[in-house]
Amino acid sequence: MSVLLAGPWNAEFGWELMTWIPAIRHLSQKYDKTVIVCREGHEYLYQDFADDFEIHTRRGRGDRWLYEGKLQRMPKRLLKKYKGAKIITPTPSICMKAGRKFFQYGTPRRTGYDILIHARSETKYGQQRFNWPVQNYVKVLEKLGNPKAASIGTKAYHIPGTKDLRGIDMAALCDYMAASRILIGPSSGAMHLGALCNCPLLVWTGREKQKIIKTTNAGRYKKLWNPFGTPVTVLDQEGWRPSVHLVVKALKS
Repeated sequence: MSVLLAGPWNAEFGWELMTWIPAIRHLSQKYDKTVIVCREGHEYLYQDFADDFEIHTRRGRGDRWLYEGKLQRMPKRLLKKYKGAKIITPTPSICMKAGRKFFQYGTPRRTGYDILIHARSETKYGQQRFNWPVQNYVKVLEKLGNPKAASIGTKAYHIPGTKDLRGIDMAALCDYMAASRILIGPSSGAMHLGALCNCPLLVWTGREKQKIIKTTNAGRYKKLWNPFGTPVTVLDQEGWRPSVHLVVKALKS
């Protein structure tokens, strides 16, 4: 029996969703059994094609497919356990050039929300400057008449007046995304997950061209990383700190 042992992944969430998982899903079709090495809580993202899981969670910093600036290696205990398996670890070749097969997550079986908010509170690499102030989200909701809203995410703020769905399991989160009218927030992995759940997005970000993907974040969200054609509105004219007025105007439209 041919076995594929793939992982580990402890790098960026968006790259996991849009490059690594689709590549391994595509490759898994060639094997009798696929074993995924992933972070605890991420099993759901692989469940449509994986046969078994090995949990390997590390809490350091990820950048694209790198962990703490280095390529990730298969733990020795798993090399010994799955002797004879085909080993695939995250590399630029796998993440950038391999064939991909996407899967739409979530089903609208839960009661959704008018607005899901991912108010990222990231601090890695000095990225706190990309976080949007909590009071801005509050003002947006007030100007919209306080619609039914919920806060999601792990490294994220809870917005006062919204249902706190932060830290819920991945399957439930995807169901809420599939059932909700729109997901808003600055560019983040959670926003890319929303695209794979066919939840319309309102995302704000910078306009700089990303060398690694040869396009801007607008190009990434609208086409490059949007396999199912999820409706996306990108606000990049005011960068990562748009005015409340601009966000409200976009939501009303």
